[in-house]
Formats: sequence, structure tokens, C-alpha cells
Amino acid sequence: MTVVDYPVCLRLAGKPVLVVGGGAVALGRVRGLLEAGAAVRVVAPRAHPELIQAAEKGQLELLRRAFTSDDVQGAMLVVAAVDDPVVSERIVSAARVRGVWCTAVDKPALCDFTMPSVGRRGPLTVAVSTSGQAPALAAQLRRRFEAQLHPEDLLIAQGVAVLRRTLPAGPRRMRAIRRAVTVATITAATARKVITGLRALGRRPATQPAPTAPATTKAEPAPAAAASGGVR
Repeated sequence: MTVVDYPVCLRLAGKPVLVVGGGAVALGRVRGLLEAGAAVRVVAPRAHPELIQAAEKGQLELLRRAFTSDDVQGAMLVVAAVDDPVVSERIVSAARVRGVWCTAVDKPALCDFTMPSVGRRGPLTVAVSTSGQAPALAAQLRRRFEAQLHPEDLLIAQGVAVLRRTLPAGPRRMRAIRRAVTVATITAATARKVITGLRALGRRPATQPAPTAPATTKAEPAPAAAASGGVR
């Protein structure tokens, strides 16, 4: 049976994450983790200058020494970003003994999870994964899909967020959301009208009729990336 990955978006704000390794690859992982608000601890005998600076600013904890199995204790996730395959296996083994998920850079067979190539624009995230098989391809595809996002998409996302906060869950809310997001190509002016309508709908009692959605021009089909769930 073929095993496939199950994609999720983790909320790591304040959660402890261990990164073993201090080179450029480890730095890339740390940047993404810090952006997500994780409490990052880096263990490495030698560290990239940017990691040292981040530690001096209190943005992460840096232990400049070799990895020990006890470093895994208390971590929610572990990232092994080292060149030595023997050390990678030690890190993964130490994590699994403690029931902690671990990813080993460039060693997908050892991974409990892999990290996709990620691009963010406001509340929208584009993430592309090749299950660790071809990271460079994932990055190239992610840039291509990210380029298809427009400012109007951000406006619609913000308007739908207002609607979800103000209307109770149910068919009425689902109809309004569907009406907004099925417009594949939309001008900035129309997007603002949609948001205004969504906000007005959110303020109306459930007994009042919903406002009519603004007329839009015929849209082209949505990009395949968005239709496949790559943009969330």
C-alpha cells in the first residue's frame, strides 16, 4: 500500500521546537519556526552568524555544543538539520523513544513529517510539498502558485473572516461565503463591495433577508493550484 502524507497547518506559537544544526539549512528552518511564533532551541557546536544574533536578541535559545539525547526532552517537534547521517539517526531515535515527532533534512525515510516550501501573504498561505523528495521543485512550484495571488484575494479572505465571526454557523453563512469565494477573477472595486456586503450581512438579524451580492463580470476558471487545495 502506498503511504501518502497528510498535510496540516500547525499552530506553534509558544510551543517548544528543537533544531539540531547551525548551518544555512538549519537557519532556513529556524526562520520559518520563528515566524510561526515557536519557542526555538538550537543545539550546534558552530552556528550561523544570524542564529547567534537571534540568540543575543532573545529570539531563540542557542546551545553551542554537540547534541545529546536529553535535548529532546520537552520538545513538541524536533528538526535534525545536520550533515552527518549517523547523527541524524541518533536524533531521530532519541525523538521517537520520547514520542516526539522528528524531521531529518534530506532524509525523508527517517521523517515523521516533512516541511513544505511556504509563502505567506496575510492570512493566505501557499505550501507545496514533494514529501521531501525534491525540495527545489517544491520551491519553484510554490513561487509559481504564489505569483497567482492578488491583493483582491486578501480582501476577500478578510471579508470572509468578518462573516465567520459575526454570523452563527449554518446554511446562511455557508451561502454567503460561497457567494464571495466563487468569484475566480475579481477587481479591487468589486472585492470591496463584496466585503461591504458581507459585513452588512453579518450585522443583520437572522430573520432579515440577506443583501444581494454585487454583480460581477464573468470570471475565468480558477487556477488549478487553488482548486487542488494548495492555497489555504
